[in-house]
Amino acid sequence: PFSLMNIIGKNVSLVVRRKSVASHNLLVLHDELELPIGKCKMRQNLSFKGHNGLKSIGSSLGKTDFFRIGIGIDRPTSRDPNVVA
Repeated sequence: PFSLMNIIGKNVSLVVRRKSVASHNLLVLHDELELPIGKCKMRQNLSFKGHNGLKSIGSSLGKTDFFRIGIGIDRPTSRDPNVVA
């Protein structure tokens, strides 16, 4: 299923139920502003730190025990839409 990242939870929940996957066996890859470009960090059962896509998944599943890997994209130095891609 295709959806915007910020509202992906409904689709993730649907696949998890259809495939009978336990939430603690789910692995979500996501962008991470707080990590340098390319650096990765694996987490489970921690705060979503404002990431709306992760919040959507947690809310739809009703659980936060899924694994996630944050892939660093670095925080932009400018908020100017002509500079930030």
